[in-house]
Amino acid sequence: DGKTVDGTGSGSFTSQAVGLAAGVSYRLRAYATNEAGTSYGEEKTFTTLDSISVPAVATTAVSQILVKSAQSGGTVSAWGGEAVTSRGVCWNTTGTPTIADSKTVNGGGLGAFAGTLHPLAQNTTYHVRAYAANGKGTGYGNVLIFTTQSPAPAVIKVVAKDGSGDYATVQAAFNAVPDYYTGSYTIAVRAGTYKEKLLLAKGKTNVILKGDDPKTTILTYDDYAGIAGGTSLSYSAAIEADDFTAVDITFQNTVRNDGSKADQQAVALRTNGDRQSYYNCRLLGYQDTYYTWGGGHNGPGRTYMKNCFIEGSVDFIFGRSIVVFDSCEIHINREGGTLTAASTDAASQFGYVFLNSKITAEAVGFDGRAITTFVLGRPWQASPRTVFIYCEEPASLNPAGWSAWNVTPALYGEYKCTGAGSGAFGRISIGRQLTDDEAADYTPARIFAKAGNPILGFDWMPEKPVFTSVETGAKTGPLPASYSLSQNYPNPFNLTTVIQYGLPAESRVRVTVHDVLGKRVATLVDARQIAGWHQAVVDAVRLASGVYFYQIEAGDFSQTRKMMLMK
Repeated sequence: DGKTVDGTGSGSFTSQAVGLAAGVSYRLRAYATNEAGTSYGEEKTFTTLDSISVPAVATTAVSQILVKSAQSGGTVSAWGGEAVTSRGVCWNTTGTPTIADSKTVNGGGLGAFAGTLHPLAQNTTYHVRAYAANGKGTGYGNVLIFTTQSPAPAVIKVVAKDGSGDYATVQAAFNAVPDYYTGSYTIAVRAGTYKEKLLLAKGKTNVILKGDDPKTTILTYDDYAGIAGGTSLSYSAAIEADDFTAVDITFQNTVRNDGSKADQQAVALRTNGDRQSYYNCRLLGYQDTYYTWGGGHNGPGRTYMKNCFIEGSVDFIFGRSIVVFDSCEIHINREGGTLTAASTDAASQFGYVFLNSKITAEAVGFDGRAITTFVLGRPWQASPRTVFIYCEEPASLNPAGWSAWNVTPALYGEYKCTGAGSGAFGRISIGRQLTDDEAADYTPARIFAKAGNPILGFDWMPEKPVFTSVETGAKTGPLPASYSLSQNYPNPFNLTTVIQYGLPAESRVRVTVHDVLGKRVATLVDARQIAGWHQAVVDAVRLASGVYFYQIEAGDFSQTRKMMLMK
């Protein structure tokens, strides 16, 4: 009868039956022949399609509904006889959305997919449905309706070991964060060493974690893979939430990989959300210090590390996420170490990017051995991408640069690095020097763009908050009769100053700071606030001396005043 010929030998094989008639039932079975004759597999029956149709798709329930974004998706259950070339969700405010309206594009093919609806307007009702397209046309899923949230007021909570704050432990403060909170939720951690195994759950969005100083505010634990049940569970702190920022704080795991215990992988920080930023933070540990997991939720996320110190011994920066290390110090504390072990998602254009960073090494490691050699990375899983651009590399960097391991990297590169360990000669074949055109693509805006991976919801650029304490009741007495903005005090000021304003009614309030060219350098308040007297305390430690303007927008009221920073 009709048959295919698919090679010889044992093992599995795949066949494609062609030249079939439309709308006809067929029977088929596999066969294999040797000198003794031909044997057959189990008989299967199927019926060809009588015509080509659009794909069948169902819409996934809408979740994570915030002010400007929401999550949905769909499941393509039938292809219709031609390959599904695109799929996603589409939405509008009028009903029965089509791909002519706003939409996502989330790959092609059969099966389930997720998409991020963005940008959305606050407190607005939307209609959404999944779609899938092939050569015949576009099929749509069922229509769902949801309403976005309004921004919530800014919140500041204090953690202090001595009981003088709102909470005595960081985990208690994490637990109190409302799920999918739409305002900024600042947790200020006073100086101290907090020995806790911390988890900020997926739904705890928009959290800012602020320490007094990274050398005095330390979050630490001593778990490791051998007792935790695996490396991914050995963390001291796990940040699962999107839109998280940490400033001036240390994450630490104290377990050394000295051979005294089995499976001593010990993660100080595990990240698993999208749009996370870390400024002036320290990540302290040994083997597997920083796990950029990126394996949960919707897939690999994006993280920005600025002016951070990260130390370790073996594979101490590893994982799947897209991470920029901007002006950081990467510190080796054991002989024969490995900085990175990336497992970059195959669909990601970027993986680990080190920009203007400095690699340093102890003269003698924690185990007493002199540190004479280490490598930039070894490829762990998937399609690793790791590049070092304008970085300082010490003499103890092995001339080979990199080490081979489980897979072949998609890209191991360097560009115009300096120091005694830099150079284009002696590197093994899996690493190379980037061209000028290639290096020009490595900007945070491009690295963090949606185009970097189809699973990303929207373009993102990190913005460091100017840490602000916002207090109600700045003045006593009756409610203000009108909107007002007071002159900051003191003025001129050195590092900190207070801006006071009055609201006669509950209002949406935005207070911003601009330089003399009109560029916004800080957003102090962006929230709905109750009637009364309020104040914002500005920490300008990262601003240069000069003239600045601060502006309030509340209801129909807008006013701008000038202030002087003198360091």
